[in-house]
Amino acid sequence: MKKVTQAHETSQMDLVAQVHKTSQMDLVFFFKRAISALIFRISLMADSRNKGAAFERAIVKRLNASFEARGVEIECKRNLDQYQSNNLCDIEIPGYAIECKAYKAGWWFAPAWWDQVCQSANGRTPILIWKFNNKGIRVTLPLHALNPALPRDVTKTAVLDLDQWLELLACHDFSVAA
Repeated sequence: MKKVTQAHETSQMDLVAQVHKTSQMDLVFFFKRAISALIFRISLMADSRNKGAAFERAIVKRLNASFEARGVEIECKRNLDQYQSNNLCDIEIPGYAIECKAYKAGWWFAPAWWDQVCQSANGRTPILIWKFNNKGIRVTLPLHALNPALPRDVTKTAVLDLDQWLELLACHDFSVAA
């Protein structure tokens, strides 16, 4: 009986050691997966920031090309201070505060995007330029930007494509806004 008990105790100790070893392996596996997931999320954040910056640069290029083609003596650039302070728009041109958004998937702009550009406008006309992958660039603007006779109400908006907005912008008298 003693041999059976001793064999039983040995197998229990082996089992405890094996469970302990398995638990350690599970913990290592768990932490490796958690770290990998965290690194992946950080890389996605970096990718989305790079994607947003690239979209802003592309919009600045389009705006500057449009101004130059129409003989408008304005050169816009990205507002790099936006990364260090809240309530700053991505691009500034006289009379306009522009926010740019580029996302992988979707069909319509998020109300929070519009709220963000309205908060950063500070008396200027808010403009939201947005796109999703494989879709055209759209511009959301208040109706009074289309017809100055309308009341200044940023809750009433229109959506144009980028070329339509650039045509509308060509009619703007920048000397008044400067």
